[in-house]
Parts: sequence; structure tokens; C-alpha cells
Amino acid sequence: MLYVVIRFMFLVFYKIFFRLSAAGRERIPTTGAFIIASNHASYLDPPIIGVCCPRKLSYFAKEELFYNSFFAWFIRRLQAFPVKTRSADLRSVRFALAELKASKGVLIFPEGARTWDGSLGKPLGGIGLIAAKSKAPIVPAYIQGSFKALRRGTRIIRPTKIKVYFGQPLEANDLTSEKKGVDLYRYIAQRVMQKIEELKVKYENNP
Repeated sequence: MLYVVIRFMFLVFYKIFFRLSAAGRERIPTTGAFIIASNHASYLDPPIIGVCCPRKLSYFAKEELFYNSFFAWFIRRLQAFPVKTRSADLRSVRFALAELKASKGVLIFPEGARTWDGSLGKPLGGIGLIAAKSKAPIVPAYIQGSFKALRRGTRIIRPTKIKVYFGQPLEANDLTSEKKGVDLYRYIAQRVMQKIEELKVKYENNP
């Protein structure tokens, strides 16, 4: 219930303050496990995807956000799970796989951290590992405008128009390769990031 209430509050705020809109929401699977893979430009991104996705999402949040006990309690109720951003974190991988096994949705930022300049960064192999193990479809997403609204290194929120574009899902068959292990995970991560970049190129000049 808390998730639904907070999601509605964020939706109202984003609609009024950022004129938030989304395209391609019909591409998100209506049943079963799925992964949303998005670019990451701002602290605003997780709730942006959360309110635009018609289904409930679980997501990673850097472990520093859990140092405050009250805030940790709050974001855990919103399906957040702590992840170490400076080292491999098998615990977070197991969390994502468990959520997907339960036919839930998981939000992953392949870059692992927010961009400093608004450009797309190199993906980490984590999403490749999770995708390879779960076989869940991956919906690429591009958030346009969140960097201008609240970029890394600033605390000033600007009322900038934000739009989310969801791409065609990548199924397990789309990500097959002769590569194995770490090479396969990197290959999948690169394919996913390529799809996000294609959305950016297609829509960045069409607000």
C-alpha cells in the first residue's frame, strides 16, 4: 500500500513540476519477470521510471542511502535494496534474481552510477549476469531531461520537461552469443547500452 501511495505522490509532483510523460509503456510486459534498463543522469531517475512503469518495480540503491535508519526503512518499503557501487556485490545480484524468479520487475542502471556530463557511460557487466541467469526480457529506456533538472554535483532542482522512452524488449534469444562467462555478460551489457543509445539518438531532438 505504501508503494502505491508514494508512487501516486511522485506522479503528481513530476506531472506538475516536470510535465512528465512517457512513450512506449505498452512495451512493458504485463505479466512475468522483466528488467527495465535505463540511462542514469540524476537522483530523480528511479522514481521517474517507477511512476512511468505500470507495474511495481524493485531497484538497487547505493548502500550509503541506507545509513540513515529512517530513510532506509522508507526506501525499503519502496522495494529498494542496497548495492555496493565500488565493488562486485553478489548479494544484490541474488536479490535481483530472486525478484525475477518471483515474476517481478527490476530496474537496473547499466552504467552503475550517474553521469557527470549528461552523456551515456560504459555499462558494467552486472546487468549481463542478471539477464543471462534469469532469461528475463529487458526493456531499454531513455530518460530525457533529468540531467537538466538535477545534475550530479548540484542540489538545485530545475523545472525542466522530462520524458521517458521505452524501447522494444530484448528477449533472451536476442542476446545469444558464443561468448561465455564474463565475456558474455559484457556482451549483453553492451547490447543493452546500444539500445539505450539508439533511443537517445532517435528522441533527443524531439522533446
